Amino acid sequence: DAITPEEAIFYDALQLADPREREALIERACAGDASLRAGVDALFAGHHEASEFFGRIDEELRAPAELVDEAAEAAAYTDASVGTSIGPYKRVQWLGEGGGGIVYRAEQEWPVRREVALKILKPEMAANRALVERFKREGRSAAKLKHENIVAVYECDAVAGTYFFAMEFIDGIDLHDYVKRKGALDPEEARQIVLQAARALQHAAELGIVHRDVKPSNFLIVLKKGRPHVKLIDFGLAREVSADEFRVTRA
Repeated sequence: DAITPEEAIFYDALQLADPREREALIERACAGDASLRAGVDALFAGHHEASEFFGRIDEELRAPAELVDEAAEAAAYTDASVGTSIGPYKRVQWLGEGGGGIVYRAEQEWPVRREVALKILKPEMAANRALVERFKREGRSAAKLKHENIVAVYECDAVAGTYFFAMEFIDGIDLHDYVKRKGALDPEEARQIVLQAARALQHAAELGIVHRDVKPSNFLIVLKKGRPHVKLIDFGLAREVSADEFRVTRA
């Protein structure tokens, strides 16, 4: 599952919203190596949906507080997808989508029966090796994390060319919407939310995983005994770092 230098640069460039910053990062990373630069350019050019894909990521990074019109987007997927199955998972409800994945509420029918959140790589992206690797890396990174404040990943797999991973289903709302609906939080409630979020990120860091996309919409809130309980989601931009890299970063 090792990635090439070209893919490593490609993944890092994806997180940058400003095209000029992205170009500067690529120039620095390639350091005048024409062959390496050509490989990076080929990864970008090879994805026929690149403009839409990067546009979605840029929009999320520039304006994380913006709400998505989920009702309008849902219409594009519910007719063909809801009610169909992928392996043991039957899609029940469209929940949302990001730059490369669509998320459904689903029912796992075997070997155990439970409700899950099912994230699926968009079909048009499955032919791009770099994007498939990025999606698989997201699932693998999240699956390593076992913490009460991180959404659990149960399985990462592919069926008939459809890549997916099944996650713990959280019947809640994201932190942005929670604050928008509730207004100014009580200081103690705010402290508890921040503390839980920090614990989730600390657990990931202790296992060498840097989330790299920390924003209110990536924290789900569910009430437990009347108190907010935080769940960290979306490791699509996460990166695994070695102990040496971590020490250099801290320095």
